[in-house]
Formats: sequence, structure tokens, C-alpha cells
Amino acid sequence: MNEKLFLDKRAQAIPISQKEYLIFLLKGLYFYLINDLEKFLDKEGRYYGSMVSNIRKIRVSIKSIENPEDDLISQEEMINRIVYLYKPIIIQEYKKFLKKRVSKADSIICICKRIIDTVGPILYSEDFTEEEEHAVDTIKTIIESFYNNIKNRNKEYSCSTLTDLLSTCIDESLVGSYESERFSILREEEQRKKKSLLNGSGIRIDSSDFKLTEISWTDE
Repeated sequence: MNEKLFLDKRAQAIPISQKEYLIFLLKGLYFYLINDLEKFLDKEGRYYGSMVSNIRKIRVSIKSIENPEDDLISQEEMINRIVYLYKPIIIQEYKKFLKKRVSKADSIICICKRIIDTVGPILYSEDFTEEEEHAVDTIKTIIESFYNNIKNRNKEYSCSTLTDLLSTCIDESLVGSYESERFSILREEEQRKKKSLLNGSGIRIDSSDFKLTEISWTDE
């Protein structure tokens, strides 16, 4: 991926601290990814016991991190613009894991692991409260435990497109030029299947996502 071209088309810089950016990033991306993880685990017959309680702990931890107060832009808009920026790359990385025969739930876990590994060092360098640090530690520990239980060696795929993008956008305080009100990989898959049934397999280009061409699904 040409990162510069991608960012020129999809991103804009805003005056926001790294701490604020990271909080909105976790609250946005992790909120939607954990929702998908829960659904995929259930479909794979793995959503029971400690998995249920750990997913609950992640949600509680995300909610316990206080939203920054910023008069420039609303919290909801900030989260939606961050989701808009990263959404196509997360879908792209997810598809790569599937091609490597990593399960759908495990693919989400791997992406969550790459995100927390990338932002973790930055998080701990910021002025977080003790409660916020505990919340981040809890999320990181649980995701690492999920990841360590994955037997497929292809879990080690680096997600370099996503991690490089995260590093650049955090450094430059880049968010989406538009908002994406919701994000669900499961929903994207269901839409892909409907299109495939109606039109047959092949390349799909969907330009309806806030005026910009959106990376969509291809049956290969």
C-alpha cells in the first residue's frame, strides 16, 4: 500500500495530544473489534467459561478510561473519524490472516495484539492515571493470553501495513476526513455474501462510504 497516497485521500491532521488520540483509538477500534470477536467466538463454539469473563473485563476496562474533554470536536465524532481512517486497512489485514488459515476469531485477536503492541510503548510514556494504566494493563494481558493460546504459527504475520499506519497517524495526529458511524467485519462479510449471490464472484468496488472509494471484499 502507498501510505502517503492513502493518507492524502483519507486523513487530516487535528490539534490533539497523543494521550487523547490513544484513548479515542482504543475506545473506537477495540470497542468494535471486541464486538466482532465475541460473535466469531460464539460461531466457532468457543465463547464460554473464562473467554466470556475476559471479554467482559476488556469492555469494563475500555469504559473505565475517561474520555478527554475537547471543545474542538465531539468525542463521538473523534471515534468515528478514527474508525473511518483505519477501517479498510483492518479489513485488509483480516483477510490476509484468513488466507493464512487463521480462524476468524483468532484473526481478530491477532489484529488486537498488533494494535496494543504498537501503541503500548507510547501509552506508557504518556501521563496516564493509575486507573487508566491498570485498564490498559488488563486489556494487554488478556489479549496476550488469547494470542498465546493460538496454535497456528501464521499468527505471527506482522500486520506491517496496519502497524506502520498506526505509528504515522499517532505521530502526526491524523484522523479520518469523514466519519464512519459503525464498523463490523462480520457485517462486511454478510454484505459480501449477499453481493456474491446477486452478482457472482469478482472484484467489488464500493464508493458509497462518504465519497471516497472503500476497500471492499473480493471472492478469490
